[in-house]
Amino acid sequence: LKQSAEIATNLSKLWEACKFLEKAVILCIANKCGDILNLLLNLKNKYLKCNARKRAIMLFQECLNAMGDHSNEQHLILFELGKLELEEGFISNTITHITDVKENCRDKNLKATCEYILACAYYDDRNYKEALYHMQNFENLQKNLSTNRKEMLKLELLLIEWNCSASDYIIEAIQDIAMRTDSLVIHRILDESCLYDLLNHENLSKIAAIHWMMTRGDFITAKHFFDLYKNTYQNNAEYTADIALFYWNEQKFEECANFLEEYLSHYFEKDTVEEFNELSLIRIYSRQQIIINFLHIMLILCKYMLHANTVETITIAESKFWRDCRKRKLPVGYSIPTIQAIQEYIEELKKSLLYCLHVDRYKLVWYFEVGQIGKLYYFLDNATRSKMPIFFAQFLDQMLHTIDTIPALTDDEFEKLVSESELLVNVKHVLDINKTHLVALNEPKYKKNRKDPEIGIFYAGIDSAIISWEHICPNGKTDFIYKIQVSSLVIIDFTKISFDTDNVINSSSDNDIVILLNNETDDTIINFRIANAHCLLDIKGQTIQSLMPFLEKLINGYSVEECSELLQSINVRLFGDRSSKVRPGRAQCIRKIIVDMEGGLVENLAISMNNQIEIDNFKGLPTKVQLYLLDMIKQQMKTNEIQLFVEKLEDLYDHCKHITLSDHCEVDDYLQETFIRRTHDEQNFILKFIKHLFRDHLYGMYDDLQTSEVDNLNKLMKSLANNVRVRRKKQRGKLKSRGYHSEGESSCRSSMSENTDSEAVIVDVEFQESE
Repeated sequence: LKQSAEIATNLSKLWEACKFLEKAVILCIANKCGDILNLLLNLKNKYLKCNARKRAIMLFQECLNAMGDHSNEQHLILFELGKLELEEGFISNTITHITDVKENCRDKNLKATCEYILACAYYDDRNYKEALYHMQNFENLQKNLSTNRKEMLKLELLLIEWNCSASDYIIEAIQDIAMRTDSLVIHRILDESCLYDLLNHENLSKIAAIHWMMTRGDFITAKHFFDLYKNTYQNNAEYTADIALFYWNEQKFEECANFLEEYLSHYFEKDTVEEFNELSLIRIYSRQQIIINFLHIMLILCKYMLHANTVETITIAESKFWRDCRKRKLPVGYSIPTIQAIQEYIEELKKSLLYCLHVDRYKLVWYFEVGQIGKLYYFLDNATRSKMPIFFAQFLDQMLHTIDTIPALTDDEFEKLVSESELLVNVKHVLDINKTHLVALNEPKYKKNRKDPEIGIFYAGIDSAIISWEHICPNGKTDFIYKIQVSSLVIIDFTKISFDTDNVINSSSDNDIVILLNNETDDTIINFRIANAHCLLDIKGQTIQSLMPFLEKLINGYSVEECSELLQSINVRLFGDRSSKVRPGRAQCIRKIIVDMEGGLVENLAISMNNQIEIDNFKGLPTKVQLYLLDMIKQQMKTNEIQLFVEKLEDLYDHCKHITLSDHCEVDDYLQETFIRRTHDEQNFILKFIKHLFRDHLYGMYDDLQTSEVDNLNKLMKSLANNVRVRRKKQRGKLKSRGYHSEGESSCRSSMSENTDSEAVIVDVEFQESE
């Protein structure tokens, strides 16, 4: 598999290479062999080239606990995870993980690099004093830097110092370094705070000099220098932005539009991204994404200057959305919408529509009334923290201000448009149950003929002790991955659980209703909606207790629309079909039939053939087993309790295969006592029925209970989980049915576990190298 990955890489099929390496990791985990750490690092590098950073984050998060506490391998995994999180903007996670590595590792070079990463993280968080502290620590610890690296480090220190306290000394120091080097870092540092006005252009070279002249409005001289030095950075996003600005200044809007369309089309068609230095105060990957967004707005403005109608300009925004989904490797089929398709959608509108494109603190706003051609506005969101380099932001401000026919909206004017619109696309702050939100105009066509859900009600991050009705809770991310795809109602409370869903919701699902409590990112909403969630409620500032009247009515069979009056005073965004209802899972229905039968509630009712078979199979169990299962159902045992219960029966079943062991099984209750006294065939029947009866709680643990398709990464996660179960079996020397580790043993609960230490599912997977 490693050789296949290398061949795929040589053929520029990097995503195929990732799949081979994922399978290799799965096999190594399953067989406890191979150099898994090097495999993971190799796979991570491939992920980065494929722009699958969040997939890499998920992998490293799950493998982290497999290493021994404070082992060198764990530090390296945590270190790599911190770097990935920094690139994706998970600043608090980066600081926590990298601080952990710095404080516990013994490698001096690794400690020094941790200081640098912490400086980058605090700089991104605009905590400049902390950033300066850690960057100075890094400088003091690194004595063997090359001359060029020392210059770059000094520049980064000066940029942080400028943000702490601007001074003439800093400008002089930057100018002094700029005279000695022509590194590309110079103009990126200067672009960030647009310090060109404070410098003499004679002391700048190449791109920095070009940007100095552009900032001063001397585009003629800048173009001359650009023609001399364009080979320095030709064909990347910065080069493209500079050419577009030259076209714009010359009012060559058609040439500019054609140039940008060609570049952006090529950029999004590529399956790989450029390799960048991960460790840099001004990280090139993040900067490039900002510039790509800037280029989209330039393209829209060029089209507008060429008298394109609102449909043509909004098609650019819509295309950007779907291309971004493709770049994020979201596994959903999509096609770039055409102008004709968008035109037909607009013409068929039965309600007024407001569409927003967010780029940094800028919003382009399209408003369509029924039967009207629509209007384009822009809105400056001063509450949003800007990440765009000031060099580009100044030109965007100038462009928007010079186009008189694109009105600027005040806060009140924007809110008025929102209040008058019934359909809202990419409007983040409107929290009104009476409005319908969309993730895009060209939303996927959701399946209507869906199979029955395996799970009725699925909760994550919620204290299940306060829930009175039957539900399923995950015992870790692996459990979450498998179960969420086949659940009718999904409820996630992000105040109790924090994870990224880009690589969790990675295939089509059959969710009827998804409720997100206190979710902070729209990525989660987009992921659920394009994965076929029919209705999604994004609710802010609420707890499960405060929503109890709404949830109880919803679970009793009413549609979201019929329950909506209970959300009138709630901050909520509704996406999708209001007529959606919760459907029970098959196993849940079976359990209800069994309880009703025991209570005599089905004697006079017509029973289907399938239900009769379930009743007959239940009656075929020993009486003590029937009573025990009835008690489990009525008590609504937790998912982790049921999983451990079934694992214990599997242990007993395996032991009873051996005559020498069958008389030495320790049991904890009368069901286990009854179980071991049965024949092997009777034990097999009992175990199979119990798995069938609780298949929703056990979904994803056993291949015969799994119906949904998952990709390699999820299979890898399952390999980790399966190894956990095998490891636990070996550790249960006396077969304690509720066996668990003490805090002193080198094991760790999944971060998603909501249970007590004694109830937690243990994650303890050994990584071994083959001899």
